Order: sequence, then C-alpha cells, then structure tokens
Amino acid sequence: MLIDPHITGNPASPLGLEELDPPDLILVTHAAPDHLGDTLEIVRQSGCRVFCDPAVDYYLKSRKIPPVQVQRMVWGFHVPFRGIRIRAVESRHHSTLRWDGPPVTGIPLGFMITLESGQTLYHAGDTSIFGDLRLFGEIYRPEVAFLPVGNYPGSHAELSPEEAALAAAWLGVKWAIPMHYEKGSDAPYRFVNQVAHKAPGVQVVLIEPGEQVMIGSDLKQHEVRIAR
Repeated sequence: MLIDPHITGNPASPLGLEELDPPDLILVTHAAPDHLGDTLEIVRQSGCRVFCDPAVDYYLKSRKIPPVQVQRMVWGFHVPFRGIRIRAVESRHHSTLRWDGPPVTGIPLGFMITLESGQTLYHAGDTSIFGDLRLFGEIYRPEVAFLPVGNYPGSHAELSPEEAALAAAWLGVKWAIPMHYEKGSDAPYRFVNQVAHKAPGVQVVLIEPGEQVMIGSDLKQHEVRIAR
C-alpha cells in the first residue's frame, strides 16, 4: 500500500519511481501535487486500485483509468480490501485540482486503516486541528498516527507541532510519526518536546526518507532500518 506517493520531483525522496515495488493499493488524501504525486503513472504501470476523494476520482477517470480501479471515498465510507479495512474520515483542508479546464474540488480525506491483526493506523492527511480528533480516538482507537507537523516548502503549516501533540493526546495512540515538514526543519523536534508535555504516554518515532520502521507490540521497542 502506498499513501500519497510523491516521488518524482520530490527532493526528499531517495527512491526513483522505477525502484518501487508495484503496489496493490494507493490511498490519496487529496489532490495537491505533493499528495496526488505519481499516482496516475503508478496506476497505469501496475493496474492497482486507488481509494481517493471525488476530485482525484474525476481526474483519474478522465485520464482513462478504468472505473473498476478507482474507489471514490467520502467521510464515513469504509471499504474492505484483501483482509484490511479502509475508512475515510474527516480532514480539515481542501482538495483542488486543475489541468485543462476549471478547477475541480473534492473532499480531503484522512484514513483509518485496520489491519488483519486488528491494529489500526491513522493517516491524517493535511488536516488542521479540530475537536473530532478526540472522537476518532474514542471510536476507532488507533495505535499509530501519522501526523503533519510542518509545511511543504513555500506553503503554510496546517498543523503546528504544538497542535499535533494535542491531537496525539486526543487520539490516544501509542506511537506517533511526524510527517509533512521541510528538510532541516526543527518541527519534528518541537513535536517531540510537546508530546512529552501533552501526551507523555505516546512514543514519537522519527524516521528519515528511505528508512522504514517496524513497530512491535512492546510500546518501548521499535526498530528503524534502511528500507533498501
């Protein structure tokens, strides 16, 4: 599974598109170029499925991707896929795409991903802070959260490290992985400090591009190693 596969033209990516294994599924949180990324090319090459918001759905089908490969999602949809379950949840952001004509807008998404083991992962997309993050923790009980803590170069941050730490506390997760910040930014370290105050039961896992993390059942243990 890939989520928001922004590889080509991404200065932080140590991999080229040709180095990725063909995925079975791509999740796209919204239509921004750094999130939609290489989705179209990967889908054409691999024939995989895509779960996405209406703007991305419209774009992919307009580019001759067969409808059977594209699952349009809005908040509340939950769809099984090969033993796992994908639920789309609210994200406070925007999804806008423009190519040949007027802009096409959609509903930005977050994803709750429940694995066969029962473990649930939450990918927040580019959300800003909102109170229902606490409700997400109550209902879906995610163990791992991927939370934006900074900005894409040249843009403003949707969720500050301080707000992201509060979100981690509301969600009640065991592990939090900060994402969506500029290379060299102090945002992930500010997030670590804020989590220590606002959510002391949460372990922050910092990873660099090209690394992967393997998280076990022991809250005090995780392993980070080079993905390749």
